[in-house]
Amino acid sequence: MQTADVRDFFYRIEGFDLSPGWKTAGFTLIVSTEALVRLKAVEVSVEELQTLTTNGLERIARANILPKKMVQRGRIALFEQSACPLMFTTDPTLGGSIGARPDELRKLVDDDALVALGTTVEYTAHNCDAPGQSIALMILAQTWAEWAYTKLLIQDSNAGLFS
Repeated sequence: MQTADVRDFFYRIEGFDLSPGWKTAGFTLIVSTEALVRLKAVEVSVEELQTLTTNGLERIARANILPKKMVQRGRIALFEQSACPLMFTTDPTLGGSIGARPDELRKLVDDDALVALGTTVEYTAHNCDAPGQSIALMILAQTWAEWAYTKLLIQDSNAGLFS
């Protein structure tokens, strides 16, 4: 049996804030650089991304935390058609989001990504004004994390890491 590795603790959430006000709600999603390197190698089709996003939006709709019109604008954006997230947003134009800096994510292809980025990459909140937005972003991030965990398990299985 394999010991604990990057699959087991590849992300965490810090500073979850439900304070209403101008850019006061949100949280920071922190993801293991090692996991992101592995997820960057996973190619994701447009259809798979649409399914992933739809699953997240259905969860948000069931939570009844945002107006229906706003729920329909939510998105999970992946970096360069990989399983590595670029950002999560409640509205691509004006809504709250959490995201990583694209210049940091480009370093994931470097042989020394762990040296260039450190052990983690932070996805920080932007324009998040309402508790509902913060909760919706949490739901999108959790939906992605569950899906990404499966991608990591598949990689491990394909590499013969399970007995």
